[in-house]
Amino acid sequence: MRDQPQIYGQLQVTAIDRNGSRFIYDTPNVITYGAATAASHVLMGETAYSIAYMAFGTGNTAPVRGNTALDAEVYRTSVGTPTYPLVAGLEIGQVLFDVLLDFGVANGNALTEAGLFASNGTLLLARQVHSAITKSSNYQLEYRWQLIFT
Repeated sequence: MRDQPQIYGQLQVTAIDRNGSRFIYDTPNVITYGAATAASHVLMGETAYSIAYMAFGTGNTAPVRGNTALDAEVYRTSVGTPTYPLVAGLEIGQVLFDVLLDFGVANGNALTEAGLFASNGTLLLARQVHSAITKSSNYQLEYRWQLIFT
């Protein structure tokens, strides 16, 4: 059997307080069936399926490939411009999305889940849960989501 291409992801959440102290949570994420749907449309030039949003919620059900939404979404924002990490000076099929939840954003929520959504706003491409971080104005959260194609 030939090697089959795969996609997997890594989610890193960094809490940064006003003094610059950091706590990092790093885990693989679950790529949903929606990612395959999106990839097939993007390959044909349909921009409504490109990755555009990262959403955050308070749900804690373990992620599975069949997820189509977050359990309890409370905040959503644009992912902005992705970067393409280099290895030995070469692009090797990776894309990185960075989102910063600043000191004044999503406060009062015990954030436990995150998801990547297509630009159509409804198609969930990846989801992960993490330990609860009750967001407050005392710190900001940086979410770094890396997708890797092999």
